[in-house]
Amino acid sequence: MAKESKTLSVSPSEEQSTVEFWQDFGWELVSSQEIFNEYQKTSVDYQGNKTLSTERTHYVKLVFSRDTTIANHDELAQLEKKLPPLPNKVKNIWAYFLLIAIVSLFACVALSGGTFQGPLASALLITSIASAVFSVVLLILAKAEYNKKLSIALAKRNAIRQEAKKLV
Repeated sequence: MAKESKTLSVSPSEEQSTVEFWQDFGWELVSSQEIFNEYQKTSVDYQGNKTLSTERTHYVKLVFSRDTTIANHDELAQLEKKLPPLPNKVKNIWAYFLLIAIVSLFACVALSGGTFQGPLASALLITSIASAVFSVVLLILAKAEYNKKLSIALAKRNAIRQEAKKLV
């Protein structure tokens, strides 16, 4: 009896749904291991100030196996190959524009002495407002695009999953 295996790392909140999903393709859960790593990192800035930060990783490692001689194995494997990947999370490019907005605002305050007067202060204030608006618009558009891609991918994955359920 030949076996094949698959190892996945998922967030703890996705563990149960991931197990159920792959069981519909004939995979059996062999092990589930929750991984939680926490470590502290010290960094020093240009002035010699030390900063202590805590880094964390938390996920579940799932190991599946499947007998390669099960009925409809080849069809199930072909269906798996048709599964579309889930889209990547929204990129944070909007955060850069928001950062520009904040820096411009601070520069505006500093250069104008808090009065927001003068051509340079006015230009920086306009830049700040425009960057803030642009960052919000980018965020909204990126989230909408992500949700659209996610919805399409999930619908396709669900349709393929239903086909697989009939074969298992």
